[in-house]
Amino acid sequence: MSAAAIEIDGLTIGYRLPRRQEKQIASDLTLSVGEGQFTVLLGPNGAGKSTLLRTVCGLQEPLAGRVLLGGKDLAEISARERARLLGVVLTERVDTWGLTVWDLVSLGRAPHTRWSGRLADDDEAAVVKALSETDTRDFAGRKVSELSDGEKQRVLVARALAQEPSVLVLDEVTAFLDLARRVEIMQLLKSLAHASGKALLLTTHDLDLALRTADRLWMIDRQGQVHQGCPEDLVLTGTLAEVFRHEGLDYDPASGRFELHLPEGERVSVVGSGVAAIWTQHALERLGFQVHRDGDGVTDAFATIEVDEGPSWRLRCSNTESAHSTLEDLTHELERQTGR
Repeated sequence: MSAAAIEIDGLTIGYRLPRRQEKQIASDLTLSVGEGQFTVLLGPNGAGKSTLLRTVCGLQEPLAGRVLLGGKDLAEISARERARLLGVVLTERVDTWGLTVWDLVSLGRAPHTRWSGRLADDDEAAVVKALSETDTRDFAGRKVSELSDGEKQRVLVARALAQEPSVLVLDEVTAFLDLARRVEIMQLLKSLAHASGKALLLTTHDLDLALRTADRLWMIDRQGQVHQGCPEDLVLTGTLAEVFRHEGLDYDPASGRFELHLPEGERVSVVGSGVAAIWTQHALERLGFQVHRDGDGVTDAFATIEVDEGPSWRLRCSNTESAHSTLEDLTHELERQTGR
């Protein structure tokens, strides 16, 4: 097991209110992130993910307990030393003032440079390394304002890496990206953690990607409990399903998919195998039908669909039979038969 780069000891998070009152969100938390580990923080909206992350970063004071970075109490170290230990990438839009990519990434060296801000040889080497690690070196001379959202996020990660921190904390960095760029960023972060030995802690709403890429999860529920462990353990214990059950989502551990709570529709039996049968089930479930594969012993199905190679579909419904060459045609006919 790797040494802990982030340690949370008896932490209580929340807000201080007037007249010495407090609003606690979660209390007595004991958590850790190991060196070289990619940890993702998940939870329902309003459960306290941002509050926990801001407390870990030192942007918000804990109500009780401690956050340790490399064994040092975050509350007892200077801002300059904190910036050398901890890199932060937040969701707030950055005003780049017409800066080039090189200029912006170079700002990450501020904790290491003297008052003049002039880069020494080792500072420039750190900037080049950060650009290389994030695959942004080729456009170092471009204006940040000219970059795509995905490129900007990689540049912001590069700026944090240029600090040469042992811990990197990121808040919703994939929020405004398309699917391809979200996958790209998550894979990049996981690779950085493993290759550099840095501890990475990320919040995201992208549950599927988190399950596919994270080494460990922190999962905060609405009762203020934080569950930690590898994604597969949290699936097998039912923790993942329970945390998101009240968000209108069901998690099917067999398929590894989140499903919306939908009213139960008519039973449909799907007979067949292969990719076409799988996507037939997807289409029917999307429309609210209860799907049973290969009969499953169901005798009261409203309709039976046979899936053949090609692919093609044969629908038997209400003493009628029809053939279809696309799923769109099939589902339209099935909806007509059900009177939808």
